Amino acid sequence: MIHSPTPSRPTCGPTLNYMYRGVGHEHSLTGSKDKPAVIHLGGNLYSPNPMKKDGQGNTIVDTSDIEEEFEFVANNNKTAINKFKHYIISIEKGAELTQPQWLEVIPSYLKALGYDDTHKWTACIHNDSRGQCQHVHILTSLISMEPNRSAVKTSMDYEQGWPVMRYFEHKFQLTELASPGTENDWGVEYSKARLKGYGGREACKQKDLAAIIRARIKNLYAERGRPKTIKEFAIGLAERNIRLTATKGEDGKVKGALYQLLDVKGKDGKPTAIISGSKLKATRFTFNRLISNEKMNYKPERDDPYIGLAELPARFNISLRVNKNQLKAVKYFGIRHKQRKGSSYIDLSFCRNKKERDLALLVKVIMDLLSALFSLFQYEVFEYTVFEEIQLKYKYDLNAGNQQLEQQMERELRTVKWAHLTDDDEFDESQLALAS
Repeated sequence: MIHSPTPSRPTCGPTLNYMYRGVGHEHSLTGSKDKPAVIHLGGNLYSPNPMKKDGQGNTIVDTSDIEEEFEFVANNNKTAINKFKHYIISIEKGAELTQPQWLEVIPSYLKALGYDDTHKWTACIHNDSRGQCQHVHILTSLISMEPNRSAVKTSMDYEQGWPVMRYFEHKFQLTELASPGTENDWGVEYSKARLKGYGGREACKQKDLAAIIRARIKNLYAERGRPKTIKEFAIGLAERNIRLTATKGEDGKVKGALYQLLDVKGKDGKPTAIISGSKLKATRFTFNRLISNEKMNYKPERDDPYIGLAELPARFNISLRVNKNQLKAVKYFGIRHKQRKGSSYIDLSFCRNKKERDLALLVKVIMDLLSALFSLFQYEVFEYTVFEEIQLKYKYDLNAGNQQLEQQMERELRTVKWAHLTDDDEFDESQLALAS
C-alpha cells in the first residue's frame, strides 16, 4: 500500500470534481457494469451520495451538498488560508479491497495523521479502467467542527502514514513494502505530473535516471552489503558506472552528494544530467543521510579524493618590473614566468600543495628569491585557486579491480598536481653569484 498526501488547498470544489467526475484525471473513469470506475464510500458527512442514476441508468454527479457542508465547517477558522487536504491510498496491481475494508483503513489512517471525529471527510474508490491499481481518494477538512481550534498540522503526514500502510498490508495479506528511509526501501513516490508525462508507474521506472541509479545501489548492497565508508561507497558506485561527487558550503563543510550515470547518454550524446541525493532518495542518499542513516564513516583525508573534494593547491602570481639583464637572469635559471607583451613586467608563478605550513615556507622562499635576484624591486601579489574541469573520457571498467578503479577515480576526480616546493629543496646561491 502506498499513500500520497497532496498539498493542502483553500477550497474543496475542484478536488470534489477531480474525485467524483474525473476532471483533470490522469486515467479514464469509464468502468463496467460489474466494476464501476468510481464508488462513493462515504465518510462522516450528513450529505447524501453525490452519485445518482437517472431514468436511463446514466450516472449523475452532484457534489454541491458535500461542498456546502465542507465550506460551512471551514468557516469555524477565519485565519487559516488552506483548509482542505487530499490524500490518495493505492494498492498493488491486481489486488482489490472491499468497501468495508477500505472503511476500516481510512479512519485509522486519518487518526494517525492527527484528525479526529470532529473533522469532516469523504472518500471514493477508483477502479482504474486500464488495469492499473485500485486506489481511494480522500478529502478532509483541516478545520474542526468545534470552533476556535487550530487547523490540523500536516507537515509530518508522509512519515505518520507509513505504519498504517504496513499494518493493513499484513492484515489484508497484501505485498508488504518498506517504509521510506528503512534498509529495504528502494522505491520513490512519483508525482502525478510525472505519471501523466511518462504514461504510468512502470514507464517512470524505465525512463527515470534516478530509478536506474537506485537499482544499481541496491545491487551493490546485495552483493557486498552496506559500504562501511564513503570511499567504499564511491568505489562500489564506480564499478557500476556511477560517479559520486560532493559539494561544500561556504563554511567548508560537505553539504551535498551528486550522482551521475556514466554509461547512459542523453539525446545529444552527452553524459546524463547530475542528480542530487535529495532527488535520488532524500531519506537515504543525501550526504548527511549516508552518514546518519546508512552508517557510512566519513574521513576527509581518506574519502575526499574519491568524491571530488581533494585539496586544491593555491597558485600565486607575482608581477615584477625588470630590466633586460634581470630578465636574462630569470630565463637563465629556468624560473616559471610569463613576460607581459609590450611591458617591462614579468609574472612569476609559485604553487603550493599544503595550506598553512607550506604557505609560510612559500612566502619565505619567494622573498629570498626576489631579494637575491633584485636588490630593489616593486611587486604586486595575487592569490587565486586553480580549478580544472576534467572531461570524462571513458567509462569505468566493470572488470577492473579496486586498485585500478581507485587510480582511475583519482585521475578523474582530483585536481592536477602542480609542481611544488618541499622542505628539502635548496637554492644554490653560488649560481646567483655567477648570474650577477
